[in-house]
Amino acid sequence: MFRSKLAARTVSGETALPCLDHVSEPQGFESAISEGGSPNEHAISLGQLIVLGRKRGIKLRPRSLNWTRLLIASAIAPVLLRLNNGNMIVILRNKEADPTQVVVSDPLYEDGEPFLLPQDTLEQAWAGEALTVEPRQSKAERAVTLLIWVLSVCGLIAGAFFLVETFREFIGN
Repeated sequence: MFRSKLAARTVSGETALPCLDHVSEPQGFESAISEGGSPNEHAISLGQLIVLGRKRGIKLRPRSLNWTRLLIASAIAPVLLRLNNGNMIVILRNKEADPTQVVVSDPLYEDGEPFLLPQDTLEQAWAGEALTVEPRQSKAERAVTLLIWVLSVCGLIAGAFFLVETFREFIGN
């Protein structure tokens, strides 16, 4: 159901594009603002944001999260949150020592500098809509994954062959 609403859901371009820049900075891409237009655009659909993310080498997956799932997701990678007012923020990480706070970047607050946001404050402004960030595998990682898959299939075929041969000898004797 969440995915079918994806195209209709929009976020402020003023916050969504800087948030996308924030999560894709480590890959060294150009600014999403230069790729996707002005940050002052009225709105950008979540689908368009996902496409921009794909161009930047990251996968954005729409999710509906509660607080616990948000803490788990943010322990793995940053999470983009669509707030009730249509703005977007980035959960950079959770604060393991205090599970009632997360470290957040909001493009509209202190030029996006990270700050601590308490659970109750966030839950008042957020209904659970999120885009989780999954970095794409590099070519080398994809090649290793393919090699492991091929070797696994060859191992299964060899194992099946030896089982058939053993069964033949057992029946033959």
